[in-house]
Amino acid sequence: MIDANAMKAFVIAIYTFLVILIFQWKGLIDWKLGAILASGQTLGGYLTARFASKYPKANVLAHRVLILVVVLAILKLFGVFDFLWDYRRQ
Repeated sequence: MIDANAMKAFVIAIYTFLVILIFQWKGLIDWKLGAILASGQTLGGYLTARFASKYPKANVLAHRVLILVVVLAILKLFGVFDFLWDYRRQ
Protein backbone atom coordinates (compact mmCIF):
# COMPACT_ATOMS: atom_id res chain seq x y z
CA MET A 1 0.00 0.00 0.00
CA ILE A 2 2.83 2.41 0.85
CA ASP A 3 4.63 1.67 -2.43
CA ALA A 4 1.43 2.17 -4.42
CA ASN A 5 0.77 5.47 -2.68
CA ALA A 6 4.34 6.64 -3.37
CA MET A 7 3.98 5.71 -7.05
CA LYS A 8 0.65 7.57 -7.23
CA ALA A 9 2.24 10.67 -5.71
CA PHE A 10 5.10 10.49 -8.20
CA VAL A 11 2.78 10.21 -11.21
CA ILE A 12 0.62 13.07 -9.93
CA ALA A 13 3.73 15.23 -9.44
CA ILE A 14 4.81 14.63 -13.05
CA TYR A 15 1.49 15.54 -14.67
CA THR A 16 0.95 18.44 -12.25
CA PHE A 17 4.30 19.89 -13.32
CA LEU A 18 3.28 19.57 -16.99
CA VAL A 19 -0.12 21.15 -16.35
CA ILE A 20 1.48 24.06 -14.50
CA LEU A 21 3.84 24.64 -17.44
CA ILE A 22 0.94 24.69 -19.91
CA PHE A 23 -1.25 26.98 -17.81
CA GLN A 24 1.66 29.33 -17.08
CA TRP A 25 2.49 29.47 -20.79
CA LYS A 26 -1.11 30.59 -21.42
CA GLY A 27 -0.93 33.09 -18.53
CA LEU A 28 -3.76 31.47 -16.60
CA ILE A 29 -2.12 31.07 -13.18
CA ASP A 30 -2.66 33.44 -10.28
CA TRP A 31 0.44 32.60 -8.25
CA LYS A 32 -0.64 34.54 -5.15
CA LEU A 33 -3.98 32.74 -4.93
CA GLY A 34 -2.29 29.43 -5.77
CA ALA A 35 0.22 29.88 -2.96
CA ILE A 36 -2.59 30.59 -0.50
CA LEU A 37 -4.52 27.49 -1.63
CA ALA A 38 -1.41 25.29 -1.56
CA SER A 39 -0.54 26.48 1.94
CA GLY A 40 -4.07 25.78 3.17
CA GLN A 41 -4.12 22.34 1.62
CA THR A 42 -0.72 21.46 3.06
CA LEU A 43 -1.65 22.62 6.56
CA GLY A 44 -5.06 20.93 6.34
CA GLY A 45 -3.54 17.65 5.18
CA TYR A 46 -0.94 17.71 7.94
CA LEU A 47 -3.44 18.51 10.68
CA THR A 48 -5.91 15.94 9.37
CA ALA A 49 -3.25 13.22 9.29
CA ARG A 50 -2.24 14.03 12.87
CA PHE A 51 -5.86 13.99 14.02
CA ALA A 52 -6.66 10.74 12.19
CA SER A 53 -3.62 9.00 13.62
CA LYS A 54 -4.49 9.96 17.22
CA TYR A 55 -8.21 9.19 17.22
CA PRO A 56 -9.42 5.76 16.02
CA LYS A 57 -12.96 7.06 15.36
CA ALA A 58 -11.74 9.92 13.15
CA ASN A 59 -13.27 8.24 10.09
CA VAL A 60 -16.74 8.56 11.64
CA LEU A 61 -16.24 12.28 12.23
CA ALA A 62 -14.84 12.72 8.71
CA HIS A 63 -17.88 10.97 7.25
CA ARG A 64 -20.27 13.19 9.21
CA VAL A 65 -18.43 16.36 8.15
CA LEU A 66 -18.50 15.18 4.53
CA ILE A 67 -22.26 14.62 4.69
CA LEU A 68 -22.77 18.07 6.24
CA VAL A 69 -20.66 19.79 3.59
CA VAL A 70 -22.44 17.98 0.76
CA VAL A 71 -25.87 18.89 2.16
CA LEU A 72 -24.84 22.54 2.60
CA ALA A 73 -23.44 22.63 -0.94
CA ILE A 74 -26.71 21.23 -2.33
CA LEU A 75 -28.74 23.79 -0.39
CA LYS A 76 -26.51 26.57 -1.69
CA LEU A 77 -26.78 25.23 -5.23
CA PHE A 78 -30.57 25.40 -5.05
CA GLY A 79 -30.49 28.91 -3.56
CA VAL A 80 -32.04 27.99 -0.22
CA PHE A 81 -29.75 30.38 1.68
CA ASP A 82 -30.52 33.25 -0.71
CA PHE A 83 -34.23 32.56 -0.29
CA LEU A 84 -33.94 32.53 3.51
CA TRP A 85 -31.83 35.70 3.51
CA ASP A 86 -34.34 37.54 1.26
CA TYR A 87 -37.28 36.26 3.32
CA ARG A 88 -35.65 37.44 6.53
CA ARG A 89 -35.12 40.97 5.18
CA GLN A 90 -38.81 41.41 4.26
